[in-house]
Amino acid sequence: MLKARLDHSRQQLKDAEEIRLLDWLEASGPDFVREYFKVYAIALSSKDDDLSQWRGYSGGLGGYSIGFDFTEVGLATSIFEARKKLEPRMVEMIYDADKQTKCLDDLIQQMIELFRSLRADTDPNFIRNIGRFICQDIINLLADYFIRFKNSVFHEEKEWRLVVLGNVGEDVHYRESRFGLIPYIKAGERPLPIKTVVQGPRVEPELSKEAVEEFLAKHGYRSPDIEVRPSKVPIRY
Repeated sequence: MLKARLDHSRQQLKDAEEIRLLDWLEASGPDFVREYFKVYAIALSSKDDDLSQWRGYSGGLGGYSIGFDFTEVGLATSIFEARKKLEPRMVEMIYDADKQTKCLDDLIQQMIELFRSLRADTDPNFIRNIGRFICQDIINLLADYFIRFKNSVFHEEKEWRLVVLGNVGEDVHYRESRFGLIPYIKAGERPLPIKTVVQGPRVEPELSKEAVEEFLAKHGYRSPDIEVRPSKVPIRY
């Protein structure tokens, strides 16, 4: 998508230095993001009792939807504001292709306008250096979109991500999954801010509810701080 929007912008430009600016972003931006920014994220949903997700994640029977209170976590305009402290930020996914296109077009336009304003007061011999400096600054914002953009077919998930931006050399751990080894970092403190547990569709919801409450209490999570309730999805559809 970035390449397509850069191609579109290039067609509107005539100035060689401005075109070169976009070329540099296309050639360096994505690889720079992948190599320099280490993103750790937990995928969440704003839906707590959704039939398609019960089917997708627990086979349609059983499973649990754990609700967290993240009011203490900042909503990020850009996650890079908290990079040095490994501070988590909540980001909402952008699924709509038109919105994604507008985000990129606006960013490219900002870059061109900034280049034009600085160019007027810059020695021509340093124009290219100025261009690269601007690109590096824009890449920070571009990386934020890399984290937020998701294919529109997943829009029903209503995904949010709890994101921490790490650095090369972090104390990284690894766990196995069906996708291979997944790197992760340990962050935050216990107890977790659990507020609700929704039980997926099941045959004996009341017996299961009692067991879940006992399990939570054993680990220090007690009622009435946490609400345990059954899914509204019936066993028989």
